[in-house]
Amino acid sequence: MLSITSDLCLNYKSTYYPVMFDGIVLGYVSKETGESFVRSLRFLKCTQSKPEYNIPRTLEIAFLSFSGYERNLQWPGIFLHTTPARFTRPVKNIEFDCIEWI
Repeated sequence: MLSITSDLCLNYKSTYYPVMFDGIVLGYVSKETGESFVRSLRFLKCTQSKPEYNIPRTLEIAFLSFSGYERNLQWPGIFLHTTPARFTRPVKNIEFDCIEWI
């Protein structure tokens, strides 16, 4: 992930996903690594394998990928939400075989 303080943030390319955490831009991820970045976040959230990462179990991870259309109908990006006023529910994550709160 590119930091918000990098030179790319001054003129970031449309092939990068902005990474937003509770409405604040943290940085950018390239189009090629966006899906694997989100998959890694979901894995760390589900397994809680390393306590130093301290990823909340109720973290919402939303990934809106670039569409195949010339004009995107949704704003592509990686959106992370932790605010308490969200509707959360337990779901079964089939890929990692765990209960995930989304």
